[in-house]
Amino acid sequence: MTLQIPLETPGSAARRRELYSAWETETSIERRIPNLKALLRDGRALSVWVREESEYRCPDFQFDGQGQLIPQMKLILDLLRGPNGLADENSQSGWQEVEWLYCPHVLLNAKSPAECFPTDPEAVLVAVDQEFSQDRSSHW
Repeated sequence: MTLQIPLETPGSAARRRELYSAWETETSIERRIPNLKALLRDGRALSVWVREESEYRCPDFQFDGQGQLIPQMKLILDLLRGPNGLADENSQSGWQEVEWLYCPHVLLNAKSPAECFPTDPEAVLVAVDQEFSQDRSSHW
């Protein structure tokens, strides 16, 4: 099934700009994590294509206080990109994952997964697992 993505609105474009303006570029992160491209390719890290800047940027929540990748990111991305997840093979920009990760979630006391992940990655894993580990039609 191909997901139908709504057209971008001025509000959604402004929100994306607000988010990516605070994120580092892949090039910048590669200075401290030389194997970043391999981590991205293996689904251990998330980057998004920023068309306006013609570059990839990496959401900051996935890095710890020392700038290193938080290991649980792979498990989260596996579920978000899995058969019951958000993204399909036609969506490779990373923005669908970001939109889920930055929205408040009921299992995280109305905080976003991105907000909770640096201090409580296990709680985020529970939320993503609860939402995406089973076929959605099995809930009916």
